[in-house]
Amino acid sequence: MSRTTPYSHTHGGEEEVSLQDIEDPKSQTLFGAWKIKSCCARAFADGLDFVWIDTCCIDKTSSAELSEAINSMFEWYRGAQVCYAYLDDVPSSEDDHSADSSAFRKSRWFTRGWTLQELLAPEKMIFFCQDWNVIGTKYALAHEVSSITKINEQYLFNFETASVAARMSWASRRETTRPEDKAYSLMGIFKVNMPLLYGEGRKAFYKLQLQILDMVDDESIFAWTGDTYRETYHGRLLASSPADFFDCGDISLYESIQSVFDVNRPPYTMTNKGLRVEPLLIRHSFAYSQIFIAPLNCSRGKEKESVAILLEWETPHNKWIRILPAASLEYKPPKKLDNKVQRHIVYVRQLLESRCPHAHTRWERASYHGGPNKSDLQYQVNTASLAKEGFTISKYYLSHPLDGKWTRTSDIFEAVLSLKRNGTSTALSFRGPLTETLIVILHIRESVPVVDVVVSHKSLSLNDVVHSFRLQCINCKEQRMSRTRKYVWLAERLALVTMKERGRKHIVEIEVGEQDPCLKDASQMQSSTGKQFTKEIGRQRTRETEETRRDARGRTPSEASWADSLCGSGSDNSSR
Repeated sequence: MSRTTPYSHTHGGEEEVSLQDIEDPKSQTLFGAWKIKSCCARAFADGLDFVWIDTCCIDKTSSAELSEAINSMFEWYRGAQVCYAYLDDVPSSEDDHSADSSAFRKSRWFTRGWTLQELLAPEKMIFFCQDWNVIGTKYALAHEVSSITKINEQYLFNFETASVAARMSWASRRETTRPEDKAYSLMGIFKVNMPLLYGEGRKAFYKLQLQILDMVDDESIFAWTGDTYRETYHGRLLASSPADFFDCGDISLYESIQSVFDVNRPPYTMTNKGLRVEPLLIRHSFAYSQIFIAPLNCSRGKEKESVAILLEWETPHNKWIRILPAASLEYKPPKKLDNKVQRHIVYVRQLLESRCPHAHTRWERASYHGGPNKSDLQYQVNTASLAKEGFTISKYYLSHPLDGKWTRTSDIFEAVLSLKRNGTSTALSFRGPLTETLIVILHIRESVPVVDVVVSHKSLSLNDVVHSFRLQCINCKEQRMSRTRKYVWLAERLALVTMKERGRKHIVEIEVGEQDPCLKDASQMQSSTGKQFTKEIGRQRTRETEETRRDARGRTPSEASWADSLCGSGSDNSSR
């Protein structure tokens, strides 16, 4: 590949030229054909013999050839003398590419999954704008590219030294058309090879993580933080997608063996009982269940704070589960094992069954089966524990005044919601002493009570929060919810939210535990995800607005603008 230049671009759907189309005269009018000719002309001018373009150099009708190409693609890019990156949405008239509003910063090329390996693999890369004028090289634009991709400048040219969690975080903001490609596009970055099986969905990313565990001893793979409000945990150790590593860009491995918390930790193995690990566990002070702190052999930030995950032993089910995202931990390695720090054999299952994508925020389906002609369903929210922590009620929300009412008795807030129609929603907001807001959402879906809690350091509109939650319920096809309780960080402490059924009344209790001296600022882990939650609400509203404004060709305004800016063809099907 030394005299061949790979070509990196974003696909334009039907405008691209495949291997089967390359000799078809009709394909010569497509925008993809113009891109191929322009790329070849540039390569010829640079004295190169060949160009390699994935759209027309892979026979995608052959699964064997496609699998071989994807498994080899990273090495092809790495061995190339130079790689061309064509950004078809960056005009040649743009002068300042470092400006926040520049087309270079907003280019689709920086949002696609496959282009990540194409950025990292080659030593030399040249960026081109719409008309194939040079924007600059990866070296010259390193600062701008680092700011856009959230990849440290040193890793742009030596990414192998980054932790697994950091590398995953680079892909967390990127999208692929097919869910399996979220995993397949990362194989080269982790030096992993595995067969392709389109149709397996999220299992592909699960398999990728198992391959990584077999290759490297890097516990940062367990340090994903997820999105506290959006992602489902199901008690798993491994992440469900790169998006779970959104906030893990500053996680690194310890530089010296003396800093490693658990040098003698046995290797991980996959068994029929789940993933087997043998960590040193520290008993957490939370009084309401058996929770243990499991420190990981990695650190976070410039101050090298230790990172840990929380594991719970569920006695009724005789199993271990993971709870909550990774937390910052302030703890010194013990000189010897004692009754507080002991090694345990832990089996954690990775649940992959199809469920509602947000099922962790809800509960076991209640046995109550109401209906239009039945009596009202009652919720009771017990907030005595919250009051002790300085939380006071700030506001409440009802989807409609006729849907129900709030009544207050001492420290108990009771909601009586009408079941005359499904979709009834209400919410109760509490303001805490540390600028935290706790929102309890109550909802009725198909005559089934549904509850969720949201903790945020940001000021969120109750109307927006409930609206977003109702959309989740509408999109949820699974009747059975995942668990009967949920853990949250509240006032720098671990809090347990449970729902108990007493006849037609459902009691929601919030128990706040004591502050554990081992955990440092664990609640701050939710601050970034709070911003993500706010952004998600904005994205949902944008999608809803655009859905009502599709043109005659079925395109939204943003899709039409992008497609028409390329060549006026109107094609908007991006496959990459």
